[in-house]
Amino acid sequence: MYHAVKNRCSALNYPTNIGIIFIAVFLLSVTGCHSSSDGGTSTPTVITSVSPTQSSTRSLVTTSITASFNMDMNGASIDATSFTVVDDSMTPITAGSISYNATSRVATFQPNADLVSATRYTATITTAVEDSTGGNPLTSNYVWSFEIAPTLLPVSVDEIGGYKTL
Repeated sequence: MYHAVKNRCSALNYPTNIGIIFIAVFLLSVTGCHSSSDGGTSTPTVITSVSPTQSSTRSLVTTSITASFNMDMNGASIDATSFTVVDDSMTPITAGSISYNATSRVATFQPNADLVSATRYTATITTAVEDSTGGNPLTSNYVWSFEIAPTLLPVSVDEIGGYKTL
């Protein structure tokens, strides 16, 4: 009887199996697998790029504000409460439209009017946005700031070679 148990245990190759389990746990930890609301695993939802870029100072007054995602998003979750833009006095820019392009995975806020030159704006995408497959939200709010370029005054050269503002 002892001999049969001993053979079964040696057939398991105990040290090798522990090594395989260790490697599997390690790989899961470095790949960033997270449990999703549907019970499976998935890649976390992240924003891969924004425009205007963080801390840019030369954006145009006609700029639209965009955020690109790493996966397909639930477009209905991207709205005026989950994608906000405020100016430097924390006044919300509410007049505008928010859209999501599923093909490019880009959410866009298009203001109805020009933004104000020489003004700093802060855009926020909240954890209320979620992917389209498992309802996985961003892990934290994504916040970035940018500045609209100052208005340049047109100048001309007068007859004597000096400059004057028009």
